[in-house]
Amino acid sequence: MSKDRILARIKLNKPVRKELPDLRQFLDVKNTQENLEEFLAMSSANGSTVHSIIGQNPTDFFSVFFSEIPKNLHKQYFVTESKLGVAENGCLWLEEAKLPNRKDPFLALTTVFLIHHLNIVPNMLYAYQKLDFDEKGYDVFIAGPSKTADIEQSLVLGAQGAMENIVVVY
Repeated sequence: MSKDRILARIKLNKPVRKELPDLRQFLDVKNTQENLEEFLAMSSANGSTVHSIIGQNPTDFFSVFFSEIPKNLHKQYFVTESKLGVAENGCLWLEEAKLPNRKDPFLALTTVFLIHHLNIVPNMLYAYQKLDFDEKGYDVFIAGPSKTADIEQSLVLGAQGAMENIVVVY
């Protein structure tokens, strides 16, 4: 088959044009409690350990949390605050400005994210509306610990990031 015949057949085989969906259907306004419940459920489903300490002082939580970890293991933890969480998939937004080095959350064995419960939005559409993409930098959504598997179904934790992810909602 010649090149011209192939191109002619491709031009004839165009898909039917469809209208784009109305995005307003995704802007279902949920209350803060619904967002929180869905976020906690999805974060747990992603493999994260979740602590809800709403109404408590985060400093008190972390003083107890780190007192239970041997001092020689503290360097294996990466702790930061996220300004945005997404309920529909349990992910957290991490900004380069909050990172000492952008490799840190991926090389640490355990990542600990602190997020205020009022900073959780229902879905990615809301998340993208809240984010500012004018500034250049390395920002990323992180959802749960790193997991990968090969064709033999061998699950490996920590191949592309932390082996354990802890989310603290205050």
